Amino acid sequence: MDLIQAAAKNQAAWADKQIRAHVLECRYSDSLWTCWQSGPATAIHHQAATLTPGSVAETPALMQEIEQLVVAHEQDQVEVIDWWRVLNLTSLGFELPGNTGIEPAPYLLRPPGVQPSVAIPPELEIERVRTPETLEEFEEASFEGFEHVGVYNPGCWHAPASLDDPYMRYFIGRVQGRAVSVSIGVISDGVVGLWGSDQTGVSAPWLWHSHDVGRAE
Repeated sequence: MDLIQAAAKNQAAWADKQIRAHVLECRYSDSLWTCWQSGPATAIHHQAATLTPGSVAETPALMQEIEQLVVAHEQDQVEVIDWWRVLNLTSLGFELPGNTGIEPAPYLLRPPGVQPSVAIPPELEIERVRTPETLEEFEEASFEGFEHVGVYNPGCWHAPASLDDPYMRYFIGRVQGRAVSVSIGVISDGVVGLWGSDQTGVSAPWLWHSHDVGRAE
């Protein structure tokens, strides 16, 4: 398995673990991970992610699955992320972010290597989140850090049940006791994914948005 595929599966694992903790239905097929129900927890995740490279002509079953996913979500917008940038979903009523005014966040992939020498601010303390109370603090800091609009509702993204997952860890950074940074570590397929933090990178997968919501063309 190459690094791109491992990263794609890691992103799917992150979403899958988070969403299943809210008792919402997710599925895996050979080429696609999908979330079939909507809820507050799904607001920070895509509804589908490719797991293997393949164009529309090469993966007709994938296209059928995405079409069924759109129908299942009815009036909710569906987002499909394609790590290999080869799918074309316009026939199903989707368009790329370049046509929607939404820019996808870049991702950074790197193989294992020597840890760079970076000075850690002495005032910064990193703590692993272990209790529902600290998880709520983590979530509120994330809500504020990503500048989400509206009123914060505790537990809307991260269910306490997710703390029991042995392959996922929440971390919170503090300065003088105040939460100033958050991140989520997910282990799968030989890689560690860092999610839920503001990151920069060199490239981004294609992110398809359903613009004609709830209806496949």
